[in-house]
Amino acid sequence: MKDQDCTQLLQWSLPQLRMRWQGFRKVRGQVCKRIDRRLRELGLADTAAYRSYLENNKDEWTALDSLCRVTVSRFYRDREVFRFIEHEVLVKLSEAAMARGESELRCWSIGCASGEEPYTLAILWDLGAGRKFQALKLTILATDADRGMIERAEEGCYSSGSLADLPRTWKALEFDQRGDSYCIKAEQRDKVTFFAQDIRTNAPEGPFHLIL
Repeated sequence: MKDQDCTQLLQWSLPQLRMRWQGFRKVRGQVCKRIDRRLRELGLADTAAYRSYLENNKDEWTALDSLCRVTVSRFYRDREVFRFIEHEVLVKLSEAAMARGESELRCWSIGCASGEEPYTLAILWDLGAGRKFQALKLTILATDADRGMIERAEEGCYSSGSLADLPRTWKALEFDQRGDSYCIKAEQRDKVTFFAQDIRTNAPEGPFHLIL
């Protein structure tokens, strides 16, 4: 499948799935490979044939929706964003919460995949703002439409590649090594609650101080 053909298919189909093409531009390779395999399974010659198939088989939209779930994730991915969250956002939110007499800082991680983002937030809290604002409790709600991803997140064990962007000292502080896997420690795991939910149809009850 040519990249141009896949791009055109995604630009046409994503709005009908209530998704935005802009979010797929840099990571479309993973999705295009899945769609290419799906075309071969169905015995379809090209994306034009698949588009016609979609128009005549409503159930195929569910299959396409599952193919479009991007699962690329790592701890501390987008390092500069997380540094800003660590040094600016969490501090200011904590100060405001304390000034209001609150005892909990509530965060929501949308599309959490296998848990790297919410666990990174938990680590940042423990190593930074959490030490300064010890009267505050951090709770993180993490949701994803893929139940398989949620199960992996709850397990909390990862390959070394998932930790490649983390500062080296954090591995020893925040993970237990089990064979070739690194498992997030219980004190971080306890900060995060995972459940399967599709943001396009439902949202958890707020309010939240921070939404990722």
